[in-house]
Amino acid sequence: MLADDAGCNARNPYSGRLFLDTEHSIDVYPEDVEVDYRGNEVTVDTFLGILTGRHPPGTPSSKMLRSTKDDTVLVYITGHGA
Repeated sequence: MLADDAGCNARNPYSGRLFLDTEHSIDVYPEDVEVDYRGNEVTVDTFLGILTGRHPPGTPSSKMLRSTKDDTVLVYITGHGA
């Protein structure tokens, strides 16, 4: 899940891209990164649905967490203090 609030912000002159340095050599959204949920799809309901296995009909299996009672799921949340 990626809120994309910086990469897709209207004030970002490089739409959909976010650079780690002033030389624009390190894009934190490289083309080979697959994001299953971004922008408006990132909600509390979506997050809880993923964790509990409750998905709307037609949700692709690639967007599902297929864990069982024998699995350990690590949830890592980070932000920039907003």
